[in-house]
Amino acid sequence: MTQPPPHFLPPQPAKSRTNTIIIGSAAALIAAIVGTGLYIANSRDTAPDPAAAPAVTVTAPAEEPAATPSMALTPECRTWIKAELLDSTETIDATPGYEACGYLSSAELDAAIEQVTAELSAEITPDQG
Repeated sequence: MTQPPPHFLPPQPAKSRTNTIIIGSAAALIAAIVGTGLYIANSRDTAPDPAAAPAVTVTAPAEEPAATPSMALTPECRTWIKAELLDSTETIDATPGYEACGYLSSAELDAAIEQVTAELSAEITPDQG
């Protein structure tokens, strides 16, 4: 048997790069998961900066102007309100009232009802002078 010369090495089998790619990808995925977990944990530990919080301003809606006590009511409106106040029910159905009173706003219709209620009260209990 002949021996190969001492400087001759047998050829190495070709290495598969598949294992290197799989292990490298797994290491990168684990590093990304750990990094994300650390980021989330640290972001929960820090208290929010009150100066960075958005300022919220709440304003009350503008109220409809109330009708003045000297509001001129049509005879139809006045008759409808009196009928509603004197009927046997405890509520006022405003739907026909809007038509009878010239389609007043809700605030104006409420003021008209209060005005007629005050007039009826004054008729029932006259001033003791």
